Amino acid sequence: MADGTTVLLVALDTWRINGGDTWVAYDSESETMRLRDPAKVQQDVAAGVLEEIEATAILEAVPPYGVGEEVLEHSKDDEQLDWLRETLAGSDADWKVVFGHYPVRSATLGEHGDTPSLVEDVLPILQSEGVDIYFAGHDHVLEHISKDGLHHFGSGSGAKIDTGMDKAYEGLLGFHVGHYGFMRHTGDKTKLKTDFVDDTGSVVYTYTIEKGDSAATTKH
Repeated sequence: MADGTTVLLVALDTWRINGGDTWVAYDSESETMRLRDPAKVQQDVAAGVLEEIEATAILEAVPPYGVGEEVLEHSKDDEQLDWLRETLAGSDADWKVVFGHYPVRSATLGEHGDTPSLVEDVLPILQSEGVDIYFAGHDHVLEHISKDGLHHFGSGSGAKIDTGMDKAYEGLLGFHVGHYGFMRHTGDKTKLKTDFVDDTGSVVYTYTIEKGDSAATTKH
């Protein structure tokens, strides 16, 4: 940045860590995606969890396990996790920020919510290496959670919207649902400000993280 502020931005392929805890498994040995249970995909369409167009794309793009093949229930992708740990540990940037499609933490109801495999395998690395922020998409809301010693921002309402939100979720500080929107971020070495902007251009939530100060200022 112009004032000398340094930001480390790390993109994580969350599909490769247990397929994002979805219908898909990632086999790190063959480096391929496999469908755990095609019938579960159709069941989730019937239950309203998955849209038909999404189910069709999954069924066409991802081959299922064959008869007698061992179905992977958990794939850690150690190679990527080691890379993440080493990349973060080797940086002295003012801010450490990690991006992933799937959320580690999410307060949504009826969408993805927390991703257990990321909580188990990724979160300890984010904590030990001093990550300030984890950004995710996938869930179609704008949300901000302060938990686990870092900030979790979810920005997924650019093309689709949802309304389900657990307002009692631990660490949930702000959210905006039922409208399209995006996030805007500005900052320097000591503070980082995030605005939620809705589809009318209005700022509906603002939060400022102050480096080294757990009592950051917030404005709804």
